[in-house]
Amino acid sequence: MNSSNGNMAEYTVERKASGKYLKYKIGCIALYAAIVLAYFCTTVALSSYGVWVAIVIIPFVPLFIMLLRHYVWNRYVNVEYKYEIASAYIYFYEVYGKQRENKVYERLISEFDLIAPVEDAYRDKYENADIIRDFRGTEKTPDAYFMMAMEEDGKKSVVFFEATEKTLKALKYYNSQNLVATKKTTR
Repeated sequence: MNSSNGNMAEYTVERKASGKYLKYKIGCIALYAAIVLAYFCTTVALSSYGVWVAIVIIPFVPLFIMLLRHYVWNRYVNVEYKYEIASAYIYFYEVYGKQRENKVYERLISEFDLIAPVEDAYRDKYENADIIRDFRGTEKTPDAYFMMAMEEDGKKSVVFFEATEKTLKALKYYNSQNLVATKKTTR
């Protein structure tokens, strides 16, 4: 992305393992340990053939764990959220395993009715939303902001994200009348 334009921004945040994502991480680690344990149990159970079983199966254990890592770990545990502001639009992506990105949300910045920090003063604005999209690394981040807009079907939509100073400047450029930037970000 061309960073010479001051009205553009890009930021990536890693999703922290908390709540259901912590359960996914623990489950994946337990699954990997169970595979290795099953391998050793099979080898011991077939003690007379244990050496041959070990020799035949040993190449498949790392291969199976690599496949699980690719399809399970990267999808449920190793996820990042990335946003870009370009050409008056904001784009949100989910990045799986630092390799594959999937665009999950896109909207014209001027369509947002309110862009504000996640503070108690605005709690009634974002708590009662019909559609909630959360692109923060953790809910307790100090740089959390939200954007609120009405969808075409009349439902209130809220998007949570982590803001940087450059992001706030770009948002102000494209939607200054609806931006409430009452706090400085740490980024």
